[in-house]
Amino acid sequence: MGLESPLTPKGSDSTQRPASIVLNEPTAPIGFLQGETSSPSSQPYLAPSFVKQPDSTGKSIFMFLLGVFLPIALLILIQIIGFSMEDSQRDREEREHEEYVEYGQQFPDPYEMTFVRNETGEYSTTIDLPDTHELSQCYIDLNGEPGNRYSLEPIFNEYSPESIICGTTEPSLYAEFYVEPSGELLVWQLIQDTPTGGEQTTLVGAEYSFQERNLTLSFDNSFSENLSLDAFFLNDEGQYSKLSTLGETVDGLNYTFDIQTNSTEEFYMEMSLKDSSYFFSAEACDSCPDEEFAFLDWAQFYRTEKWVEIGAYDAELNRLSFEPLPMADGSAFPNQLEFDIGIDWAPVSIDNSTTWEESYVYGYNSAIEVTSSANGTYASQILISSDANPWSVLGCEVDSYQWPAYYDQSQRFPIYCMDDTLSEGYDAVIYQDSTFEIDEHISLEYQSWDPETREFHVEFNRTLHVRNDDFSAYELYSSPITERPDSVGERTNFTVTFEESDGGGEWGYFQMEFEIVNSTPLRAGGHSFSWLVCDDCDSNLSEPIYDGISTQTEAIGGYNSSNQTMWFLPLGPIPPTVEMSLNLMPESSPQNTGYFDYNAYLYGEEYIEYQKEYYYDDYDDYSNPVDNFYTFAFIAYPISYIGAIIYSFVRGNKAFGKGLIASAILGLALVGVLVVSVALYFL
Repeated sequence: MGLESPLTPKGSDSTQRPASIVLNEPTAPIGFLQGETSSPSSQPYLAPSFVKQPDSTGKSIFMFLLGVFLPIALLILIQIIGFSMEDSQRDREEREHEEYVEYGQQFPDPYEMTFVRNETGEYSTTIDLPDTHELSQCYIDLNGEPGNRYSLEPIFNEYSPESIICGTTEPSLYAEFYVEPSGELLVWQLIQDTPTGGEQTTLVGAEYSFQERNLTLSFDNSFSENLSLDAFFLNDEGQYSKLSTLGETVDGLNYTFDIQTNSTEEFYMEMSLKDSSYFFSAEACDSCPDEEFAFLDWAQFYRTEKWVEIGAYDAELNRLSFEPLPMADGSAFPNQLEFDIGIDWAPVSIDNSTTWEESYVYGYNSAIEVTSSANGTYASQILISSDANPWSVLGCEVDSYQWPAYYDQSQRFPIYCMDDTLSEGYDAVIYQDSTFEIDEHISLEYQSWDPETREFHVEFNRTLHVRNDDFSAYELYSSPITERPDSVGERTNFTVTFEESDGGGEWGYFQMEFEIVNSTPLRAGGHSFSWLVCDDCDSNLSEPIYDGISTQTEAIGGYNSSNQTMWFLPLGPIPPTVEMSLNLMPESSPQNTGYFDYNAYLYGEEYIEYQKEYYYDDYDDYSNPVDNFYTFAFIAYPISYIGAIIYSFVRGNKAFGKGLIASAILGLALVGVLVVSVALYFL
């Protein structure tokens, strides 16, 4: 069958192959249309004499060498640029330091003060403070290093032997919690008087008599001070009252304290000896006659740090004066001392007519006294502006420094305010942190274990939630066994039957994890009980051992915007009157910020402009341009290097790509030679 012409008429058979469409097809040579071959002529192609052929071998060698040395040249260039940037940055830092020194002479740091000893041996200086502020703390620095003016007081166990600080109480950890502030800013010095040999005083005898209501104490060394004992008694509302009594002695070794009270219940007592730095505490207990000291439980007597008052701050004259004792080695202090000081707001007088508004990070920290009512509830009216958001303005905490050691929860502020979007009916909630006692919330009603049927049963006084995988059993010397209990969910009683294991070991103990149901003030999850299996225990099981949360946070009060009253009912015993601090800003206050800049107060607008120019410019100390450059080069260099190798082979420039690969091999070889040389040097 012959070939059809591509120019088939429009009405021809549609099943035939359509004509091909070729875009920009050149006109075929006549010879091709006539069926002649299209092979090229056997005659050689003669290039014009004026076109010069490139030397491909020389070009390959050049590209190879370029690939070898270009990465090395780029590394050298990166280093040169980095050195240049470091020099520029160093010049800038030197210029800034010179400007800082120049302006530092004009604006010396007022928080770092110099005290010079006068002819009487006293150090003193007047601090120029505004009437709205007062000196809050100070700390000596014998090494000449500036301290942190926002937290000057050192950590308790890091006091230096020559520490001198300012405070309203003795700066020891004991005094901070157990001694009431004097209200006056005093200067204290830590002295090294640790007794040696037989000078250590020991409590050799102690006894309390509930019939005669007196305490007798005996020591092996006499004291040079009058001993005063504080006894604390609880009332029906869970509040305690303090009774202080002086000790009577004839020889300075044996003391008697008459505690005149009608209470026949157990109570707590403590005594702080200031001059000799000892602390005594105990609980009078009529059910513990066989203790080390008769009818005294938890009795302790130990030595504390000794701080001596050496001066005070006169708030009216803004004058700080002190006369230190000799140093630990017996030498006198230098004639010039450097001090770091801290300045706080003066207390704001608060009454029911004071209106409060938005709080600040460094806002007023004002204290109010809150007294309990007959039912033990503490309440006070706090007027907050209607334009303020109660969630952001109300910040409060109750300081426990007035609480005796026995009732202290090892927290400085156990009662505090905190935002809580889940609370209903309050604009802010008052919480209390206390020790979690499982027996106060959950008690065991019944338990049993049948080793024959391997059935464990337990009943509680309240509803708990247990899941399928919350029960576990452990055999001795074998892996734990977890079985599905016969009863799960929210219940008061649970039963679980364990299949016999392949281990053949003796039963060790059971464990049950659970959640507390309907425990709004408590944390629901995170609790577990365990039981030991023993033949000599009741029902072959020990009493349940709790393992879980050690503390609890409970809502004990709140702030109601309807009557603008803050109230709380504490969980444990606290004094009839407590001091609550408020982090608020009075609406009528002339100040618009809580942070007091002593430099700006002393030096005015010139210092403020200096701050703006040299501390708030666009130069970020945390963004080092040299480090940023090296970081960018470290990331970009290997990516660009690998990309260049791939691009070279894709484009057909294999010589350049091989040179780049050879450069990497050369670098690794040089590193290897360096490692071997170092190893041979040290061998």
